[in-house]
Amino acid sequence: METNLVGLLVFITVIAVIGFLSPLSHVYYLENDEEGVFGFTWMSSFLFAIGFPIYSLCMGFFMNLASTLFSTVEKKKFKIMAIVFKVLGVKSFFLGALFLVWSFSPNVKDFDPSVYYRSLVLVSVLISISLVYFSNYVFNVNKTIKNLKASLKSMFGFVYDMPSNDLVNPLKIKEFDINKLKITNSILDQNEQ
Repeated sequence: METNLVGLLVFITVIAVIGFLSPLSHVYYLENDEEGVFGFTWMSSFLFAIGFPIYSLCMGFFMNLASTLFSTVEKKKFKIMAIVFKVLGVKSFFLGALFLVWSFSPNVKDFDPSVYYRSLVLVSVLISISLVYFSNYVFNVNKTIKNLKASLKSMFGFVYDMPSNDLVNPLKIKEFDINKLKITNSILDQNEQ
């Protein structure tokens, strides 16, 4: 398996585990609850408050992944689905970021409530935009590498399929074939490292 594909699968698995376990993280403290953090009375209430926003952020990653996968299909209905999943992904990022920021600052009373809510929405929008760019980068790196490999394969196919007799001096065909093999082996050796 390719290294970047394994990395992508590990990333997706970690996001899935975090996303599906985060809403349940407060259960650990139900029997022996401890003092909470960030203004929450109990640790279980804090974990409950951040559980669903983390789940929403993880679902945003999956929506963006689905959008990337659907956008590679040429049919119109898949292009529409790609747009729908991209919008859902951005909304998931926004909602997750909004409630996550709120979870870390529930007792902020230094500002007028309108300033507080505007800044909460602004920070959430900025986090959502950065997460969209990050997820696009993560999911498109694999696509770019696949495109480069396909281009290299096409180039090598052209080089190997071209008739040597037409373009190379007949006295140097054997030398040409040896050099072609050396170049190919050197590229393959670099690719394995």
